[in-house]
Amino acid sequence: VYTDSTVFLARVFNPEKIMSLRVSVRTDSSYQADTETWIVVWEDYLMSPSADDNTLWQSDSKLRRFPTKRELPFKYYITDVDSLTYESPLNSFQVAGPDLFLQDVILDPNDGNPILKVKSTNIGNAASLTTDLRLFKKVGDTWLLVSQQDFAPLDVQEIRWDVVSLAGLPNGNHELELRVNTTFVFQEWDFYVNTNNYFPIYVPMNYFSVDSAGGVISSLENNLSCTVPPGFVSSGSLGIALNDLAGITMLNQPDLQAIMMQNPAEGSDLQMSVPYEVKLLSTSLVDSLGYFTNGKKMGLSFKYNTADPETQALESEYSYKIYRYNAEYQKWILVGGLMSLVDDTVSFEVAREGIYCIFRNTDNTPPSVDVNVQDQEFTVGGYVAGDGVISLLLSDANGIDLIDNRIRLSLNGTEVPETDYVISINKENINRVPVKYQLDLNTGDHNLKIVCTDLNGNIMTREVQFIVNDKFAIRNIGNYPNPVLGQAQDPKNDGRTRFTYVLTDAADEVYIKVYTISGRLVKTFRDLPTGVGYHEYPRSLYAWDCKDEQGFPLANGT
Repeated sequence: VYTDSTVFLARVFNPEKIMSLRVSVRTDSSYQADTETWIVVWEDYLMSPSADDNTLWQSDSKLRRFPTKRELPFKYYITDVDSLTYESPLNSFQVAGPDLFLQDVILDPNDGNPILKVKSTNIGNAASLTTDLRLFKKVGDTWLLVSQQDFAPLDVQEIRWDVVSLAGLPNGNHELELRVNTTFVFQEWDFYVNTNNYFPIYVPMNYFSVDSAGGVISSLENNLSCTVPPGFVSSGSLGIALNDLAGITMLNQPDLQAIMMQNPAEGSDLQMSVPYEVKLLSTSLVDSLGYFTNGKKMGLSFKYNTADPETQALESEYSYKIYRYNAEYQKWILVGGLMSLVDDTVSFEVAREGIYCIFRNTDNTPPSVDVNVQDQEFTVGGYVAGDGVISLLLSDANGIDLIDNRIRLSLNGTEVPETDYVISINKENINRVPVKYQLDLNTGDHNLKIVCTDLNGNIMTREVQFIVNDKFAIRNIGNYPNPVLGQAQDPKNDGRTRFTYVLTDAADEVYIKVYTISGRLVKTFRDLPTGVGYHEYPRSLYAWDCKDEQGFPLANGT
């Protein structure tokens, strides 16, 4: 071990024939470029037998301490009573030592007294000694020391969290770095390339304390102001963090356009739709979803650019809105927004903490709702089996709102419980949302109403009428085109036709027979769809070619 000197032991046979025993250790070697030779240093240590066991020999003196990872070759020499010397094979050992590893660093707001929590371990093969842990801040191209503290010893594979105070750092976005064992109290396994000992972290730090009187707080560059009303804090004081963020991912929201803010984000060039996290530093005033308790709200006011010609030209649309980010779906959700063209601001009251931003919303199109019935053709007002499955597909270019709003179904004026229908959610694509609803209906006319909202607040309401009938009938039998056209709109269907029919209830078997005017059977179609509702046959690209069973064209008037 790097902290210890070394004693050599050797077990011998026939000790009576041994005159002397020594161990030779190679402690250094260097290459001499001028002579193109290696200089190797071997150190000899005489050994003596143990007083209790003459087969066990021990070095008379100890090999001094060597640094971690140093490999030391050694071999033994025995001289016997006949003055013959024997040499053992070359062996070696490597000096055990620690290797400190800063695994993670987490910023903890700590109720307005921010700290860094530092996770570290020892991935070496020996315990470490007390050394130093230092915090540096980058200013320009220079790293300045902020604080230092003792870093207690770590056993092998031990994991520990240490706390580093950020007291004294002003509000701002700080580029920090934690470093351990900077004074090299001990050598580690990767002494010269030991990146494990460094951990950089970007710390957005903009903290405020608000009491029962309320107040107005601002982001570092004044793009966002937050108004905390009187009474929001009932007693004492509350810590609030208001920090800009970067790297927010947006999935498939083409109608949200970035807006130039009044100022770039602190310490960066980001100026288009800068997102900000509004967070209370006490969990007592928010519920598990981040809503402020007792229905409380605070006001947000974003400042957009007063000098950018495009930003100013588009403000007359009144399309600048405040959005909240949902990380689970990677989507921005409309919150609201009241524009002041005089103050160049977008303002709104919010009821929960979260990540907020402003965008230009160019979406005025509500979602679309496609309705089908599983395993049957469906037309609005048509027949449906009483135990059929209604299949809905909700689509929107920017996404269906499954976060702040829910999909609602109503049957004959009564809302359908959410447990009675199934929504298939793919969190990476809520631009298309399938819904299935298993019916359990009696005979009669029915009305199904679907209401959904997209992420930009556009609402779609669609109503579908259908009939459930427990008596079998086949209706609206026909073919189209009728008469058959020699030249159709689609050349592929010249001289062809399709059959249509509606079943009011499921059939066991459906077939169509075609006769001549004189009553001669010329064609039979079997295994046609038997489900309730409207059907077409054939459902392929090509309609029936109007040929009989032998392949001959039918005569006119058949």
